[in-house]
Amino acid sequence: FDPKNGEQIIYTDKTWPEKSQHYTQDNLFTSLLPGGQNNIWCGTWGSGLKNFDLLTKKFTGYFWEPYTTESNRNIITSIAPKSDRDLWIGSADGGLMIFDKEEKKFLKVKQPSFGAKQEIIGRGCLLDEENILWVPASDGLIKINPQENLFPWVSLSENSRLKNVSADVNCFAHLPGDTMYYIGSANGKGFVSWNAKTKAIESYYKTGTGKNLTSVNE
Repeated sequence: FDPKNGEQIIYTDKTWPEKSQHYTQDNLFTSLLPGGQNNIWCGTWGSGLKNFDLLTKKFTGYFWEPYTTESNRNIITSIAPKSDRDLWIGSADGGLMIFDKEEKKFLKVKQPSFGAKQEIIGRGCLLDEENILWVPASDGLIKINPQENLFPWVSLSENSRLKNVSADVNCFAHLPGDTMYYIGSANGKGFVSWNAKTKAIESYYKTGTGKNLTSVNE
């Protein structure tokens, strides 16, 4: 979209016939990340990771599972930069992964070997302004410092409300310099805010009557 003249251009991956299941998966995008001057990294629902060349207008796809018409594989939910060579990949079926742009390979991030209880969910990962990666886990949220080679893992909160939401994290929002983190869930229970300074958590959701309700947990 060109904001100057309002012009819109639609790009689609036409590897498969338009009415096929492959075509639908190829063009269901979940996340975008500028990869440089002439390319964009694209996450899809069922077709893995794609690199779009802005000069040739062509897509190149990468998968961690064999490519099929099953929509429960190769689902990317978030992309974040890790280094000049690597990308953080959050997925619904493969957990948290690292994509090596030179080797064109996915590396699944394994759980710590020292007995941590968290199970990495990997969806909706967020890279903040301090280059810390926030990732959903079964027992809450954890943060990863890339400078420490992924370890140690630090539990963000033991609050039960945050635990319930974290397993179904769908997205994050965080403003640079702010102490507030906003976590959107996919379980139909709204979203929560977490104050990194005061540790306070608030839940926001809508009732069946259409009323907006807020519950506060310290």
